[in-house]
Amino acid sequence: ANLGIGGRTTNIALVRDGEILDTSCLDIGGRHVCLDPRTMVISSITPQYRKLIAALGLPLHEKEAAHVDDLRKLTARCAELMAEMLRLLPRSHELEALITNKDFREPPVLAGITLSGGVAAALLAAEARPPLGNEELFAYGDIGILQGMSLRDSALCRSLPVHAAKETIRATVVGVGVHMMELSGST
Repeated sequence: ANLGIGGRTTNIALVRDGEILDTSCLDIGGRHVCLDPRTMVISSITPQYRKLIAALGLPLHEKEAAHVDDLRKLTARCAELMAEMLRLLPRSHELEALITNKDFREPPVLAGITLSGGVAAALLAAEARPPLGNEELFAYGDIGILQGMSLRDSALCRSLPVHAAKETIRATVVGVGVHMMELSGST
């Protein structure tokens, strides 16, 4: 499975021997929560994440300062939801609300994963020079780097081999559009 994690969506393509078998998309990405890296004041939260934040009981609100621990809980839950989508964890009701277009036709059988998109690129850059503080961790004014770190530490990346992708194009919807006529996403 390739997970193309961008600002607003995670496009998932199931691939065997270079052929795309199926696709799906989740409303999970780095720009669902935007904030000022210096003050940690949240400037925007998308409606999808407002619902998820409420379900998790996290004190994250627009125009209020966020705590990194609460944002980590949010991004860790999003990483779990990606694992649920790929049937590595039992499915929850939160997952159904984040599937943007359609589910996979059949449960995926996975030998490994690759990561692409802006969040993957941000994670690779952060790992090359570990973030020292909030200004580095939230350098893009969003939770993208933190989402990548949570994914790296998740059941998804611990239970499956993570292979280096040959191409890690940052505009994930462009990558899907080049290979398929059926687009599965809201961006």
